[in-house]
Amino acid sequence: MKLTLSGAVYRNIRYRLSRLSVVLFVVVIAVCVYLQVSIFVTKQQISKQQDILTTKNQELEQMLSNQTFVKLETTRYLSQTLVQMPRSVHIPKVIGIVDALQSLDGGDNGSIQLSDFKVSLDKISLRGTVTNLLLLYYSAPERGFLSLLDRFKELDFIQDMRIQNYSKSTDGTFEFVLQANVIHDDNTTE
Repeated sequence: MKLTLSGAVYRNIRYRLSRLSVVLFVVVIAVCVYLQVSIFVTKQQISKQQDILTTKNQELEQMLSNQTFVKLETTRYLSQTLVQMPRSVHIPKVIGIVDALQSLDGGDNGSIQLSDFKVSLDKISLRGTVTNLLLLYYSAPERGFLSLLDRFKELDFIQDMRIQNYSKSTDGTFEFVLQANVIHDDNTTE
């Protein structure tokens, strides 16, 4: 038995194949158009992102060339690398500071007396008594006399020294409180 296709069935199959071919052709064209549009949009987004990146890099270069920013970053880095000093180093340093401060005492005549030393690696505070305010402020290098403040200024570990207040006591002496910041040396950082 031989199977033959009649002309109507043959035309029907051909018609359906031609419709399927047209539909596939339209789908392929649509996919190609979609891909072309997608590629174009992606290239536009890449271009915008490259422009933003270039702008940000220029801003970064400007910030890095700004000395204030560099100092800020350096300070931030140093403050993060600061480590606590071990007590075996801390105690001798504090004792050395106290010894240097006590050596500034007025001597045998009692014209300058220092007491109540509060010493840390950051700040110093002490109470003092002088018979005359000139002993605090007046220096006469030609006579070999330096004021107490000038003697404190000669200490290499003191900065921002100030006398918070002073008052006259009943015996005619002047009492004062001296405070100063301690300059950190290189042994306090890594």
